Amino acid sequence: GGFGARLTMYAMCGTYVLALKTVRAAIPSMVPILAAELGFSMAQQGLLLSSFFQGYFVTMIPAAAAAQRLGGKAILTLCLGGTVGVFAALPAAARHLGALGCQLLFVLLGLVQGGFTPGLGVLNSSWIPPEGHEKVWAIRAQTLCGDALCQMLAAVATPWLCRGGRWARACYAYAIATACVTVLWQLLASDAPA
Repeated sequence: GGFGARLTMYAMCGTYVLALKTVRAAIPSMVPILAAELGFSMAQQGLLLSSFFQGYFVTMIPAAAAAQRLGGKAILTLCLGGTVGVFAALPAAARHLGALGCQLLFVLLGLVQGGFTPGLGVLNSSWIPPEGHEKVWAIRAQTLCGDALCQMLAAVATPWLCRGGRWARACYAYAIATACVTVLWQLLASDAPA
């Protein structure tokens, strides 16, 4: 539980947040490109864009209870793994099931990412000493800067990955990047200091 272990864990949490929020922020950039190729209406695009939050809202409280029992690392690993699966499956679902397939996967993405905040909270309670909680809340107050960074990354990377109408390439790129973070997370993160 020394300084090196804490620093590693803080770096892993930062990497985790960056990966998950960037992928989440990619959806609004990807939907219009996907919709143009597959002929989705404006109403269907609106449903796609709101689908994530339907799933996210539903799992917040159950995920908090699960994080208390199973540990934050397990819940956050599920969030990462589910994100990989959704983005890897999205091109096939869009081609075979159309807007409904995309909507179902975006709801599923919300369901698996609903454990993000509770899982991170459980990890913070284990890793941050009681005398450091005020500092963490000050840092958390600055998370809007982190959200803006993730939105900027997604706003630049997604259209670049989708150039030429190849939105599936963006899905696979985000799935691969998130899978790499998942492997690092499993190797380096832990529920509590040793």
